[in-house]
Amino acid sequence: GLAPNGELYADGKNVTSLYHIRRFTGLKDENGVEIYEGDLIDFYHSQGAERHVFNSEVKWIQEWCGFYFRDNLMLNSRMRVRVVGSKYQNPELIN
Repeated sequence: GLAPNGELYADGKNVTSLYHIRRFTGLKDENGVEIYEGDLIDFYHSQGAERHVFNSEVKWIQEWCGFYFRDNLMLNSRMRVRVVGSKYQNPELIN
């Protein structure tokens, strides 16, 4: 189980280092996939011609109390994004 100090235990052993505990953003991408801290997303921004920002990592920034990605853009429900992986399962996608 999860201890009050945030460490994870199984059969009396500390197994925290075997897992990545990630925060849920409360948001879903354009395909209905839940977005978590550490996910890599494609962000579609259209201003004139559509452009893509690929493989931006979703990060929790405590000082700003929010989830942010590329160039400190705050993630919100009006954005068109698609989860393409996570930094834990797809580290090769990080640019």
